[in-house]
Amino acid sequence: MTRSPQSAPAHHRVRAAAVLIAGGVFGAVAATAVATTVAPAPAQALDACVSSALGTLKSGSASCSASGALSVAIAIGANTTATVAGGWFNLAMAVGDGSVADTTPVATYSNFNIATAWLGGTAAATDGNFNIAAAVLSGSLAGAGGGYGKNGAFTIAQAFGNGANATAGANPFGGSGWVDSAFNIARAFGNSAQAFAVNGRFLLSSALGNDTIASTGALLVEGNPDPLESNLDFASAIGTGARAEAINGSVQSSRALGEHTTAISINGNLNFAQTIGVLSQAYTQSGSGNIAATVGTLSFTRAGGNLNNPTGNDRNSALVFGDNSTATAGVPPFAPAGTAPVSGRHVIIIGNSQSKSDKPATTSSQRSARTRSAAAK
Repeated sequence: MTRSPQSAPAHHRVRAAAVLIAGGVFGAVAATAVATTVAPAPAQALDACVSSALGTLKSGSASCSASGALSVAIAIGANTTATVAGGWFNLAMAVGDGSVADTTPVATYSNFNIATAWLGGTAAATDGNFNIAAAVLSGSLAGAGGGYGKNGAFTIAQAFGNGANATAGANPFGGSGWVDSAFNIARAFGNSAQAFAVNGRFLLSSALGNDTIASTGALLVEGNPDPLESNLDFASAIGTGARAEAINGSVQSSRALGEHTTAISINGNLNFAQTIGVLSQAYTQSGSGNIAATVGTLSFTRAGGNLNNPTGNDRNSALVFGDNSTATAGVPPFAPAGTAPVSGRHVIIIGNSQSKSDKPATTSSQRSARTRSAAAK
């Protein structure tokens, strides 16, 4: 959630036609003056609407409504809609044909919220205080704040591009397990770009480029039926088709720089994943203090555990500097549940077309220690 941008709205154009006075002088000896006046044709109605506590002024197909002290709703353009409700000091502005802006809360209240939609976008800043949502171009969606009984505060969502989607705040999808959120920023710039910064505090997601994805906070994923609060996460995806996620944990960072690159940190804390190049991937997961990085084309790194073994895999690192190389450190990707945790494994590759893995033996390190002790005796 690629079309070409809509052209600028024509709501300011007013067509008026008038035929001014035409006169003629006829006569042979004495002139006779005759003047004829034609009334102007009716002007085309302007699509505009302004609403506040003082009342509503409406013209054409635009619609708006406002309630609450010092709140204003403005709609300009054909079939535009601006709605303000649920509290005080809110602003909804929709400019451009088909744009929609709304601050109406789903379940709680809205105060000091701003929603602006331009040129066919849809923006909502609801359920909480000091939230800002801005959507620009056809099919774009921006949501800031909360919903379904949870609130957001000081959140910003910006979607700029055809089909772009940005969400910042709390509980955007309903269901249980979500938390109040604050100080989150989600920016999606590009056609079909997507950015999410939800369910936590001090989250930043930036998706810059067509078809990019950037996510921070707590999200529903396989193996995590109810997400926990996540704080201080950063994700940046730059380049066509790039994807970066820092989710379901705190103080995580993921950066994907380059076309169709992927960097993901999930289910842990203090994890760092970064990839620079083309079609490369880096993963850190299921533990804390893990590092995975690639610099090159078609390379892969992974450090930590897997979704079947979500904890205890700490301080692993896998680094690749080269093309078409693979490095893994920690629990194997498809290890079954109950596999012993792995920590402190490190793999570095410098070169092309290489593969190296530092992972545990088939038995746990604790059993191996007992076996060695028995053999020594």
